[in-house]
Amino acid sequence: MGCLNRIKNWPELIAKAHYHINDLAGLCHVQPSSIQRFFLKRFQATPLVCFKRLRLAKAAGLLQNGSLSVKEVSALCDYDSSPLFCRQFKQLFGVRPSEAVEIDPGLLQGLKTDADKLNEPGSRPG
Repeated sequence: MGCLNRIKNWPELIAKAHYHINDLAGLCHVQPSSIQRFFLKRFQATPLVCFKRLRLAKAAGLLQNGSLSVKEVSALCDYDSSPLFCRQFKQLFGVRPSEAVEIDPGLLQGLKTDADKLNEPGSRPG
């Protein structure tokens, strides 16, 4: 897992892997179980939880911009299903994607801070 500690561009790698643990493991040249253990130890969360929060934070930013539809944002954030995207978005933010402007700025900033912490050695998202 030492090689995983040296990676400084987690959000970019995760996006490049389309938020799939097997693809991320391939990009990092390790087994998926190593990625799982690394995320649990370093971030106290599974890779899937971290990936979902990154995707939804990205989606919220895109939706708040207002120039893209919910379906377009869903696709840009690698969701195969708009209904799944909408359900997960509402679970995290408490509003439908079409109501993204109503998201508490503190919550969104917290998710962005968590994403930034993925790049800091030894830090843990809150």
